[in-house]
Amino acid sequence: LATVGLKIIGCTPCLSAFLAQRPTEIMQWKKEFCSKRASAGAEPVAQWVAIDDRHLLDERHGQYLRGHFVQTHPLRGLTEAAVEDCVRILNAELPAGAGGSPGAPGACEESPAALADDSGRGGGRGGTGGPMRSASVTGARGRPGGGGAKAWTAPTPP
Repeated sequence: LATVGLKIIGCTPCLSAFLAQRPTEIMQWKKEFCSKRASAGAEPVAQWVAIDDRHLLDERHGQYLRGHFVQTHPLRGLTEAAVEDCVRILNAELPAGAGGSPGAPGACEESPAALADDSGRGGGRGGTGGPMRSASVTGARGRPGGGGAKAWTAPTPP
């Protein structure tokens, strides 16, 4: 990832190997990451996308991924069409008032309060810097039974 300008910024928690709740893990990680960025006085996340080969919209809390999810094929992986979908999501215009100023609604405010950390396990690592566009991805080999998905960030284009 580093060779194309992407930096790994953390991993999502693995809450259960027995319950299909990958969206819950993603949203919990995002909520904690955004909180750490806000505490550090960093610009909020501008846009984000989750990439997975599972049907995440049908899993627990999947509705919170709508508009931010790209499903890949378990055997073909990340195709050119899926990459184009990811780029479209990450380059989408921000809602009015979400321009990255402190207190303005944005991608970090989308995390539902219902995603309280009831697992007793923490999320990813925070970071600082300017507005971010981030993604989280797992693959067919990333589940079940293994650690969390990787989250990465790329600089926001001018």
